[in-house]
Order: sequence, then C-alpha cells, then structure tokens
Amino acid sequence: MKVAKIAAIIFLFPLMNSTGYSQEHFEPVEPTNRPFAVLVHLAMNNEEALEVSDEIGLFDHDLCVGALVYDGVWPMIITAWGDSPLGGPGYQAGDTIRYKIWDHSLEVELEAISEITGDHGNGTYENGPYIEVNLFAHSSPRIQVFPVELSFGCFPDESIASTLYLENAGTNVLRIYSVVTNGAYYLRVTPNRDIVLNPLETDSLLVEFIPREPGMFHDTIAILSNDIDSPEFPIPVESDAFDPLSIEKLGIHVVSDFAIGEPYPNPFNSTLAIPFSVPSESEITIGIYNLLGQQVYLNSSSWQPGKQRLVIDASGIDGMISGVYFVNVNTPDGKSEVKKAVYMK
Repeated sequence: MKVAKIAAIIFLFPLMNSTGYSQEHFEPVEPTNRPFAVLVHLAMNNEEALEVSDEIGLFDHDLCVGALVYDGVWPMIITAWGDSPLGGPGYQAGDTIRYKIWDHSLEVELEAISEITGDHGNGTYENGPYIEVNLFAHSSPRIQVFPVELSFGCFPDESIASTLYLENAGTNVLRIYSVVTNGAYYLRVTPNRDIVLNPLETDSLLVEFIPREPGMFHDTIAILSNDIDSPEFPIPVESDAFDPLSIEKLGIHVVSDFAIGEPYPNPFNSTLAIPFSVPSESEITIGIYNLLGQQVYLNSSSWQPGKQRLVIDASGIDGMISGVYFVNVNTPDGKSEVKKAVYMK
C-alpha cells in the first residue's frame, strides 16, 4: 500500500513541486526534461523540526538543481532537474546529492546530512526512480572579538577606555551572559549584561582602566557566552598606572634612557596617546604610517626630560581611514622605536 502511494506521488511529482510559499533564498535551475524525485520525510535543525517558510535546497556540486519551501506538511517532494540539451543546466547523473537548509528566522544557510530511509537510491542522482531521506542540520554560534588584547596607561585617579568589538560569526544566536574581570577593581566593563546577537550581527563593549594607585597590572577579562568552543573568551589586559611620586616639583619625570610605551587606547577611534620618555631635552619626531608606508601624520617638537605623552586627534588627520598604522618615534641621535596601532573610524 505504501509502495503504491509513493509510486502515485512520484508519477505526479513534477506537477507538485510547489507548496504555495514563495521561494526567497534558494534559486534553482529552470525545469528540464530530466526530473528526479527526492522525498524528504523529515528535516531537523538542532534536533528541532523545520519551521514553516524554511527552505530545502538540492545541489549538484555548487549548482542548485531543486528547492522547496516547507509548508508544515511531510513528506516534502522536491524535484531535482538534470542537465539536458533540450533545457538548461542541471545535475549530472551519478553525482552525490548535497542538501542545504535555509533557516528563514535566523537568515542562515546550513549544510545538512542525509539519512536514506527507503529501498531506493544510494545518495546520488538518477540511482533508482527516486530517493527517500531524512535530513539533519546543526547550527551554532561563534564569538569573534577585536582586538584580542588590550593595553592601557594613565595616572592614578584618571581613567582611560578602549572598545572591544563583538561579532557572531556562527550560524545560530549568540548569547553573551556576562563579562568577568576576576576581581580587578580598576577595570570596568559596560554594558555588563546579556547581549544577544543573531548571525553576523555586531555589538561592542567599553573597557575602562581606573587605577587608584601606581603599578603594573596584568589581567584577563573573560567574556562568557553560549559558544561551545569558546564559552569563556579570554582578553589579556596589560595596564600601567604611572607613579605620580616620580614627578619632581617642576613636573619632570626622571628617566635614564629614551623609550616609547604602548600607544593607547589600542584600537582607537578618536584620540591616540603615545607615551615616551627622554633623558634630556630633545627634539622628538613622531610619524604615523599606513601599511603602504605612506606618512599620514608628522610631529617634530622639543620635549623636556622625563616621561612625556603626545596626544593625537586622528579625526583631524586627512587620509586617516580605518586600519593598521605604525607609530615611529625618532630622536636626533638616531634612536628609533616603532609601535603598531589600529584605527577604528
């Protein structure tokens, strides 16, 4: 009885390749004179049945040779169209059938694994009169964070901030539960609340360094989420709270050699601070260069001995676009150091 019913369906299937729902994602080839029936008895995404308006696509390599929108009724009978000189392009006999599922609510395309359920077909086109399958797809979130580390520098009772950019590079909803600073009172993260990102959506976190006393601090921020592979995404944080007691009455920081600190915040989207130290009054030249080696900024001025800091307003620099830049600091006696900074416009 089942065989007769399926046979009747197969006989009529070229006329049935529609569910009344419009095809929004997959774009199959035009019908040819070589139809092949694929009966999908069940399709699951993360162990849940498809939702109405989800789509199933049949592929021969990268060519979509058939597709259908799920209307809530099983089985789905999808026509795959073969290559024919009398029509357009299509599948090649004997090629493996590839299946994809379009999740309309998440707007993601997923590869599906097939399970042959009947006595006909072996997973390739035109092997038998038709094929019966169940399909299983899995989607998961994947967190991406930029930058992957942070560095700060300021005086106690001051504050400085940097931005962490978040993206869901996966195929399911990413949920960020909280951000843990491991008891570092001098680090503050906002917003520290649930963040929900659909696939390819982005958001950001603001991380502030607010020291109370001088010192060097080495910490790790953990971003907790439902990413199975990275449930606690770590962000190393290097922070320097400058010692105000090293400042003499004239405001001079006593140092013994030329040095440049890490520019901060890094990445930056407005101002960039470049800390450096000089042992004696010196003419310091600071240039910023893009990846092509082109100079986009130059400052040459005299500085008193001690720990100093040049603050640059990137928004006022012509030709400054988002990207990686190199900060080159030079002294008259030929000493030079280069640091990398990322500009997020």
